[in-house]
Amino acid sequence: MRRLHTDYSISLLEEKDVPGLVKLEQACFSTAWTEEQYRSFLRQDTPSPALSSQATWGMHAPDGSLVAYINVGLHTGARELEIYNIAVQESFRCQGLGKLLLLHVLEWSLQNNFEKVLLEVREGNKAALALYASTGFTLIGRRRRYYRDNGEDALVLSCNLKAQP
Repeated sequence: MRRLHTDYSISLLEEKDVPGLVKLEQACFSTAWTEEQYRSFLRQDTPSPALSSQATWGMHAPDGSLVAYINVGLHTGARELEIYNIAVQESFRCQGLGKLLLLHVLEWSLQNNFEKVLLEVREGNKAALALYASTGFTLIGRRRRYYRDNGEDALVLSCNLKAQP
């Protein structure tokens, strides 16, 4: 594992970030979101993700390029956050960036009174499963043949933020 440099930054992404986000999305996923889907997702009428229904945090390298992101849905009434996508550019993997980004969002969630984080992950995505296990996620269900591109099952994972040290 290569050392994580302290020059990386994490921030909420906006509509102006869509081109870089779409490029990274297409490089990471076989069923990528489109530019219009991202523009719609990032178009927010509120100044804070605590007041909106969704958010995307991005991680930027020292040169300013987007190297990782995480999309979430915010279900404030239920005090739940749902992770839709998390991705790290291939050449930046195995450096701890995905974990750093995930921990940032988990901490933000706890600070904003969310109690639970949910996500779905491909059963065969061993790297993601290891990441989620290392950050307190546990298996709570399975969605059979969930992914349309190959019929793979989705595992439903949950992290109880109130139970984390």
